[in-house]
Amino acid sequence: MRPLRASSTKTLAKLANRAAKRYRSTQGVVDLTDPHRQKKLLALTDVSDVWGVGPRLVKQLRDMGIQTALDLAQSDPAQIHSQFSVVLARTVRELNGEPCIEFETAQPEQTGPTDYWTIYGAMGSSTRRRA
Repeated sequence: MRPLRASSTKTLAKLANRAAKRYRSTQGVVDLTDPHRQKKLLALTDVSDVWGVGPRLVKQLRDMGIQTALDLAQSDPAQIHSQFSVVLARTVRELNGEPCIEFETAQPEQTGPTDYWTIYGAMGSSTRRRA
């Protein structure tokens, strides 16, 4: 069963997906359209678990007193932009429910064979002998 999540932004959707997998009590469903639930999950989520926040950023954010996703969400996007990057400022906005990063709506088309036997069969017999 795949986890089901509901949210208004891609960053919140990724947090919901993580929570749906991590917390058994959710039974695979996390709805972050409710602001109270959203705030609760953000408070429980370490800043290192926010999509796009890597180890170097985590250290710098912790030095600023930002420990949780809620702390990051409550920070000023303009200040985050000036100290870090526009990307992290967008993440702050996304944590507050403002869509800044688009969801992918369709899977990209495959450009070639990915099945082992298809690739093996496509190789010429002389290539197979050399391998």
